[in-house]
Amino acid sequence: YRHRVREAMTSPPVFSAPDATLREGIARMAEGRISSLLVGAPEDPAERLGIVTERDALRALARSGGAALERPLAALATRPLVAVPAEAYVYRAIGRMRRFNLRHLA
Repeated sequence: YRHRVREAMTSPPVFSAPDATLREGIARMAEGRISSLLVGAPEDPAERLGIVTERDALRALARSGGAALERPLAALATRPLVAVPAEAYVYRAIGRMRRFNLRHLA
């Protein structure tokens, strides 16, 4: 059970620069054994932050083939970023994920 919880939450969150390529993002996710990256910098205003997931990467590759690997993460990131505070109760996180039909939450 502990292993599943650790995989589900990465703390601190992993950020990637908006101009990093999808290739770099995939490598970073694989290296960190994580399924998503926050795109932007921690000090960026919330409306500028985005998220790229493994599923986003697969869809980009299916759509554009290998050319997708050179696209910047900023072009693939989902915005606005939906989040809950770190101290929020789990039921709040689950509720927000259900409300917005999400698999990843910042």
